[in-house]
Amino acid sequence: MADCFTSSTLTTSENSHSALHTRTGGVLSPQTQTLPIQSNQPNHAIRQPARQSLHQRSAKAESRSTSTVTPRGKRIKVTQINLNRSHDAWDDIISNTQTRSEVILIQEPPLIGKQNRIKSSNGYVAIYDKKATKPRAGIMIHKSISRHTFLLNSLTDGDTVTIILKIGNQCSMICSMYMDRDKECPPPKLQEISKHAKQTNLPLFLGADTNAHSTAWGSVVKDSIGKTRGESLLDLMIQEDLHVSNVNNPITFNNGRWTNAIDVTITNNTALNQIKKWKTREGTCKSDHIPITFEMGNVDGSNTC
Repeated sequence: MADCFTSSTLTTSENSHSALHTRTGGVLSPQTQTLPIQSNQPNHAIRQPARQSLHQRSAKAESRSTSTVTPRGKRIKVTQINLNRSHDAWDDIISNTQTRSEVILIQEPPLIGKQNRIKSSNGYVAIYDKKATKPRAGIMIHKSISRHTFLLNSLTDGDTVTIILKIGNQCSMICSMYMDRDKECPPPKLQEISKHAKQTNLPLFLGADTNAHSTAWGSVVKDSIGKTRGESLLDLMIQEDLHVSNVNNPITFNNGRWTNAIDVTITNNTALNQIKKWKTREGTCKSDHIPITFEMGNVDGSNTC
């Protein structure tokens, strides 16, 4: 299928990158949430997951996938981190070679200026909801691939940012989400994002600070609120056939007083075999959350758009 994107305006902290890359022949409409896309790859066999099997099936898929990048495919390195509003933590993420990535999914980023803009850095474009009073979710895209990024406005707000990343003829749906402990869990946007990815046959890679406790991603249940949130989130994941991609259930939060696993990487069926090298990077960042890194991308060149 020919390239067919016309995008809306991307919110960035760098004026030179404020306009998205535009292609003719069709429209990517965040309002209608339709994306013209054609895939030559059949859908993954969908099996209703049991609660205890979410992580196990993700681990099996990890071991089956290949790490060889063919000429038609490219793997993108991704970092996921709640920065706890810390400028030092943000500087650590950018300067440390273990966490410096082409895509950085951030929650609770440091804000600057009276307009509460997300702090940017040389080499990156900040994508977030500019209308939000104090945005708590953002995606940093390296300038080398920023022109391939398309913002989905209707799936973006102060706590959620959703984009399409188009590398070559392959598209992926990427999301950063902050789930407020005092608000509904899961947030309605999660189901909307999942359904949009399914309708368009796009692989979904979502990094979230869930503030939810579940053994499915290695949490210790600390209180009734965390338990209820975890159960509700897991129910939706089962309903939408989403998967926990955390490997070996490491802790993702350590404030010096207590530890837990509350940061979750979520994928759908289409993305299940496309995520590799998931790991935590303890000691690389001054946040009370531990950075997560992984690679994403379809190495066989299918899921074309």
